[in-house]
Amino acid sequence: MERASSRHETTKPMRGSIIALHELGLSKTAIANRLGLTRVTVRKWIRRYEEEGDLNSRHRPGAPHCTTQHQDEEIFESAIETPLTTAVAITSNLQLRCSVDTVRNRLSTAGINHHIPATKSSLTQTHKDTRLGFALQYLSEDIDFWRKVIFTDEKTFSTDDHGQLHCWRTDGTRFKEQNVAKSRRSGRITAGMWGWMCGYGVGELCEINGRFTSDQYIEVLEEVMIPTVRAIAIPEPEDIYLVQDNSPVHTAAVVKRWFQQHPEIVLINWPPKSPDLNPIENLWAHITKEWMPENIRSKAHLLQHSRDTWEGMRRTPGLCQNLCDSMPRRLNQVIDELGSYTKY
Repeated sequence: MERASSRHETTKPMRGSIIALHELGLSKTAIANRLGLTRVTVRKWIRRYEEEGDLNSRHRPGAPHCTTQHQDEEIFESAIETPLTTAVAITSNLQLRCSVDTVRNRLSTAGINHHIPATKSSLTQTHKDTRLGFALQYLSEDIDFWRKVIFTDEKTFSTDDHGQLHCWRTDGTRFKEQNVAKSRRSGRITAGMWGWMCGYGVGELCEINGRFTSDQYIEVLEEVMIPTVRAIAIPEPEDIYLVQDNSPVHTAAVVKRWFQQHPEIVLINWPPKSPDLNPIENLWAHITKEWMPENIRSKAHLLQHSRDTWEGMRRTPGLCQNLCDSMPRRLNQVIDELGSYTKY
């Protein structure tokens, strides 16, 4: 048996085995070989048992505490008041004469650990009120309703323009408002792809060339959305319940007139700033997660990767069903958070 290093702490059952074998008459060398320990370790525990009558570890005082209780409280309060910070910044701002690792250890002891913050759009009180009203309005709808809803969206696949952020928080609070890094991107979408999904699986994915306009959107609705939805998910004469966000492209007068001319398409009044409520965002995230940036060398590579990943998700119909089935939970969480962020 391979011998354990003498620097590793032996367990109490292991120490009991040492004493039991010793009382059976085995030599220290034989005990060490049988248990995979060093002879020094075996001799130490036999001697301690004979001298003290127990097998407990002795208290080790360790290094002296290099911060005062007041400083420990300041470290804790700094992380709570400004969670989107770093241990280096806390050490500097408080002018502490200790290492950055010490600050990290103090925070960890207090139950505050380092995480990468969630990034979501900034919400005003009006946004929160609208989201809360939407959740209350649709809370009574069951999963059979949500499985038939057609969730649509456009997506530009690009990297974030900031480096990795940091956040000190307690477990289970990732989506609390103070722990979320707000993004302030323009509301206008100039997307590269448009797609739809429902509880029966992914629908169609199509490329959008150049700046996305209202006329292009109507063309997508007429030539892509309606025929593929009818073929895959919602046969005539059933109504199509459609989700789209509040992009200016979607809310333009010409698009509103088009929907008026198609009463079989029922628009769900989607609240602004609510990508976390649209399950198709999870599909976009899956496409992004699956790519290797070093292999995406051109727009053609990116489009091909998007299509390949999309078709791969088509072969996993349970994925979309589970996402649509999460709608009641999403709405309940909006209500619990009084219109603020959800974990989705």
